[in-house]
Amino acid sequence: MGEDARRETAELTDEQRAALIREQLKALRTVDVARDMMITLVTVGYQKFGLTQETRELRNLPDARLAIEMLRGIVEAVAEVAGEDPVTEFRSTLAHMQLQYARAASSGAEGEGEASALPGAEDQDT
Repeated sequence: MGEDARRETAELTDEQRAALIREQLKALRTVDVARDMMITLVTVGYQKFGLTQETRELRNLPDARLAIEMLRGIVEAVAEVAGEDPVTEFRSTLAHMQLQYARAASSGAEGEGEASALPGAEDQDT
C-alpha cells in the first residue's frame, strides 16, 4: 500500500474502513488463499530440509514434516471443492517432499528431534 493510500485509509471512519474490507473480501477467493498457503508451505518445507549450504543452518526435520502434513491437508481440501486441476502440481511437489523427508530422516536427523515415518506418505497416489 502506498503512502497516499495509507493516509486515505487512516482518514476513513471505522464504518468506511469496514465497508472497504468487505469490498475487498468480495473479490477474494478462498482457493486463492489456499494456493498462497501451499506455495508458502512448499518454500518453508524445502528450507527446513537444509539441503544446501545456504539452508543447512535452517535444517529442522520436525518443521519440515509439519509443512508436509499441512500441505497434504490443504491439497486434499482444495481438491474436494475445486477438483484436481488446481492441485495437480502440488500433488507432485508433495510426493517429492515426502521422498526428500524420508531420505533425510533415514540419513539421520542430527539432533533435530525424532524424525519418524511420515503419516500419509503411503496414501499418496503417485
